[in-house]
Amino acid sequence: MQKFTTPESALTAFAAAAEAHAQATETGNAKSCNKAYKHLISALRWLEAQHHTSMLVHLLAAPSVGPRLWAAAYLIQHHNPQAEDTLEQLAAAKGSNGLSAETTLQEWRAGRLKL
Repeated sequence: MQKFTTPESALTAFAAAAEAHAQATETGNAKSCNKAYKHLISALRWLEAQHHTSMLVHLLAAPSVGPRLWAAAYLIQHHNPQAEDTLEQLAAAKGSNGLSAETTLQEWRAGRLKL
């Protein structure tokens, strides 16, 4: 796994992996999806260990679906209202990522969401 030296490098890696995951999800490429997930979680764990997860808020306004979806899925668990709004916007879209956003909201509201 990648080693991070700054919060910015971890956030950049998180965003890139989240975008790769979203693209692989839409195309149904499970191998690419799993690889992107591993990179995404690696960056997320580094941000958590360094107490920099609040930086994920910046990704809620990202132009790409993947970073918005993954940042919102993490931040909603910390009761960030902007994350819920982001997931609601994404859930309105068609496709696999819209369904992921919708399911994330349903699981969070039911108290079953675990990342």
